[in-house]
Amino acid sequence: MKELVALVPPEAVKLLLTLFLSFLLGLEREEHQQAKEGHASFGGVRTFPLIGLLGYALALVSGGQILPLAVGFAVLGAFLLVSYIHKIQTAQEPGATTEVTGLVTFLVD
Repeated sequence: MKELVALVPPEAVKLLLTLFLSFLLGLEREEHQQAKEGHASFGGVRTFPLIGLLGYALALVSGGQILPLAVGFAVLGAFLLVSYIHKIQTAQEPGATTEVTGLVTFLVD
């Protein structure tokens, strides 16, 4: 077993962990949204792993630079703000938990 673990690169383990944690966050948000019928909301088991993968990829290619991560975070924040504005206009009881979870998922790496 130790030989098998030694063959797996550390970056692959980090990537799988990021995807797994992002999937769990997406699963929780999707189940919560399905429990509250009446409006469709942002994200689920496909969207949150993509956000986590985006954050991981930007962190990997940025080489320790903060600017690419800050720009990615700002762009994602803008998209989530648009989602939140739409939710405010359509939902009776809007909350920002899903949007904040999306931002946190970006930072999971």
